[in-house]
Amino acid sequence: MRFAIWLSVGLGVCGCGPSGPATNAAEVVPSAPQQQPSASAAITAAAQLESQVNSDGCLVVAEPYQLDFPKEKLERNRKRREAEEAERIRPNPCPEEDRSEECRFFRARVHFEADRFDLAAKGFRELALEANSEVGPYAAQLALESLNLLATRAVPPRTACVELLAKDNDAYLARYCKPVGSAGEETCDAFARIRVDVRRLAVEKLVRAADEGPPNKGAALYGQAGDGYRALFKDACEGPASKRLGLRCEELLYNGYRAYRSAGRVEDANEVRATLLNPRYGLERTELAKKLAKEPQLTPP
Repeated sequence: MRFAIWLSVGLGVCGCGPSGPATNAAEVVPSAPQQQPSASAAITAAAQLESQVNSDGCLVVAEPYQLDFPKEKLERNRKRREAEEAERIRPNPCPEEDRSEECRFFRARVHFEADRFDLAAKGFRELALEANSEVGPYAAQLALESLNLLATRAVPPRTACVELLAKDNDAYLARYCKPVGSAGEETCDAFARIRVDVRRLAVEKLVRAADEGPPNKGAALYGQAGDGYRALFKDACEGPASKRLGLRCEELLYNGYRAYRSAGRVEDANEVRATLLNPRYGLERTELAKKLAKEPQLTPP
C-alpha cells in the first residue's frame, strides 16, 4: 500500500505562523518497517494524549461542519473526489470490520480528503500512537496537518488544537525520531520544524498582547518575548541542523532585538544585535542583519 503525504512544512502554511506558502509533498513509498515501542507503551501514550482531546473542544465532532476555505476550492475538491470515485476500478478494499493498520489509514485518509479534519485527526492520531509498521510516521504527519487545519480553518477556529498539536508532535518526535532518523530524515525534520514553529507562535502571542494591552504591562510582556526569542534561538539555531531545517534564525534574533528595545532592556537588545551580526553564526549577510547594522547601537537612558 502506498501512502500519499500532504504535511505542510511548518505551521505558517495555514496561518499559524510566518512561514511560506503550502506545498504538497510527492507520494512516498514507505521504507522497510522500523522497530517501534511495545504495544502496551503505545497504548499508554495514546491514553495520556486522549485525555487532552475532548476537554478542550479541539476534536469534538459536530454537524454542520464548516470551513473558511473559498467555496471555489471546496467545489473543486468535491468534483475531484467524484471523478476519482468514478474512475475507481475496484470496490472499497477496506470493509468497516477490517481493523488492519492499512485500512484504518485508508478510512482516516478518506475523511481527510473530504475535508472532515475532525474525524481524520481522530483516526490518524490513534493510528500514529499505536502502529507498529511503516504506516505510523505517515499517520503522524497527517494527524498534525489535520489539527493544524482545525486550528486555522474550522469555523470558528479551534485554537485549542494548537496546544494539542504541540503535545502530539513531541510524542511523535519521541516515538519515531529517537534514535534520530528511525522514521526518515525528511519526516523527522518536519516534526522538528513544527516544534520550533509552535514555540515561535507562543512568543508572537506575547508580542501581540503587549501591542494591544495597557502600556503599564507592555514592557514586561515585551521582555518576556525577547527572552523567548533568545531561548528559542539558543535551542534551535546554534546546532548544525538549523540551516538544513530552514528555521529563519535571523528572524528570531531580529524580533528579539525589537522586543527588548520595546521593553527598554538596552543591554539585552545590544547583545542580541551583536549575535545577529557575529560571523560565527553565518547570519550577518541576511537582509535583516544588514538592516539592523545600519541602526546605531542603543545607549542606556
